[in-house]
Amino acid sequence: MVVKLVQSKGASAFACPSSDHSVLWPCSLVILHDKLPAPTQQLSIHLEASVRIHSVQDEQPLVLCFDGDNLVPGKAFLGPVDVSLPAYCLNTIKREGYSESRMLSLTLKEPCSVRYPRALGSGVARLDTPCRQLVAIASTTEIHIFFDGDWLGRRRKDLQHAVQTSSQLTAVPLQPQSVFAHTYLQVPSSILHLVEDPDAALPSIEDPSNEALPPYERTPSKRARQDTSLSPSSLDKHLSKRLIQNNPWASPPRKRGTPAPSTSSDDTVKVDTLSELVQIAVNKALPDAIRADPTLKDLVSSAVATALPALLPSILQSILPSMLPPPPPPPQAPPPPTPVTVIVGPLHNHIRHQANTVVGVAASRALDEISNAAYDALERIRAELSEDLTDHKVDVQMVRDDHFRSFERECEEKVEDFREELDDAKKAVMEDVELYQMDKLDEICQKMDKKEEMAVAKVEGTSNMTAHEFAAESARPRCWACRRGAEAEDYGRSEKRAKSMPLL
Repeated sequence: MVVKLVQSKGASAFACPSSDHSVLWPCSLVILHDKLPAPTQQLSIHLEASVRIHSVQDEQPLVLCFDGDNLVPGKAFLGPVDVSLPAYCLNTIKREGYSESRMLSLTLKEPCSVRYPRALGSGVARLDTPCRQLVAIASTTEIHIFFDGDWLGRRRKDLQHAVQTSSQLTAVPLQPQSVFAHTYLQVPSSILHLVEDPDAALPSIEDPSNEALPPYERTPSKRARQDTSLSPSSLDKHLSKRLIQNNPWASPPRKRGTPAPSTSSDDTVKVDTLSELVQIAVNKALPDAIRADPTLKDLVSSAVATALPALLPSILQSILPSMLPPPPPPPQAPPPPTPVTVIVGPLHNHIRHQANTVVGVAASRALDEISNAAYDALERIRAELSEDLTDHKVDVQMVRDDHFRSFERECEEKVEDFREELDDAKKAVMEDVELYQMDKLDEICQKMDKKEEMAVAKVEGTSNMTAHEFAAESARPRCWACRRGAEAEDYGRSEKRAKSMPLL
């Protein structure tokens, strides 16, 4: 039967190539073992961890598999840690309570295999990761694994025997219907490739080699004052805008971003506007008498048309300010980008990604610690209950033996008392029987004496009896019981004779 030599969720561990102990990779250690009939044994060692994969948003779990058939016989051993490890490594792998750091050294025939999630697809040709420790461990054939040996418990001898004395190790077969087989795909370790961390290359403000930022332009806090002088061109523009806004046949205002409808040019609008203004001014200035004469009207119109270009600017300048609203302020352009705004976006994304990663790792580690603590507490409680149960069994056995011995003593005492009472009763009964026998013998002797006296008297009286009386007396039974029966028979015969006799 396949068993896990450490807890089901794995034990905290660090792994590194045997040639470089500075490349420590935090992972979770799972050891599968099946002790078959000697000398064959099945052994598989898994190192599990979540790592970043290039072009994948979240961290993905990867498993390094060290199977028994890939181990070099006689080159693996389990022993104490003989290298100097950082304090944080020892604190990470330390189990609550008694701790005993151990190093598992493995020598492989070829680099280990890798299992990655099926969700990434079955046709993955390479996995790019920035984890340098993972790539280094997956590409080497000599591995050192550091963990707390207290996780093994009583199964330490099984692992010791499997990695040191067994010469025929095979891999633990994977059940096709297991969750592990449905979750992961197995590929060679050559699929892993080291790439630079994309989040590490953020733009630096102080790095002069970066692309030059756009110059910073000072934006005034107040808007620029508009020129109040009215030139003919500006008057035409303002007047045309005013007339277009007040024109009931003008097209409705369009939204920003929509294409403008095809209309006539701006010159046509300006000519129409000036002609309308001229006609309105002429109608207001000429009296009714002049308008009644068509010839004078034509002359005035030609004169006005000749003088109007010179007078129109001054006239419009005097009347338009009261008629037109103040021009709207020009739209303010967005402020030019600053160095802060350039790096805020990437920096925000980087911080959010790192925060999610840190929170996820912290939550996972906290859950693992809580689970491990609960498992340890359960094991301690189970061991304490087993010890208490053993103690109670011993106490109950002792109490039972004491009660049995006490009961035997009481039974023996009762039997002895009963025997003594029985002997006393027997003696009393024997004495009573002897007294009764003596009394009966005395009575018998007295009766015999009386019978002898009566017999003597009868012998003496038989001489005077007739032959018939002597025969009747001789026929009477000598036993008392027989005699009583004979007397009863005589009485019955006498009663019958009395009844048969007639009454006088």
